Amino acid sequence: MIQHLQQIAELKTSFESFQIVQIPREENVKADCLSNLASALEDCWTRHVTIQYLPRSRYLLAVQAISSTEEWRTPVIKWLGEGRLSDDKWEAARLKARAVRFLIQGGVLYKKSYTHPLLWCLSQQEGFHVLKEMKGLKRTVPKNRRNGSIKNKIH
Repeated sequence: MIQHLQQIAELKTSFESFQIVQIPREENVKADCLSNLASALEDCWTRHVTIQYLPRSRYLLAVQAISSTEEWRTPVIKWLGEGRLSDDKWEAARLKARAVRFLIQGGVLYKKSYTHPLLWCLSQQEGFHVLKEMKGLKRTVPKNRRNGSIKNKIH
């Protein structure tokens, strides 16, 4: 800091007026990063390094996750959303009777309820995520005490 003040004393004669202001550390993050980068590259002074700040990625890729497992919601969503049924006559009739209790709003499947608002139908993965957030657990895995087996359950 003393060296900087000596340089300022020498240069102040060439300016009409000047002001020294201390910038808070929170507002000086970019300068600190550049300073750290410069000190890390001290032995590379012969090379020219250009740093460019990009507010967003140049390469935007559209990615859609594909679930390979068919779950209980898939046939209901296909019937209510697209009007597609199974080729099996009995399974189609069973699905029609079951789908009466569901509806799709904004691309989301809900179950109708008499005493409560619409119930959001989750996939197994979404259910585990909700349980993890609510209880701080990774999974709810009850153990069957009779035979010692473990079964995944979401109610």
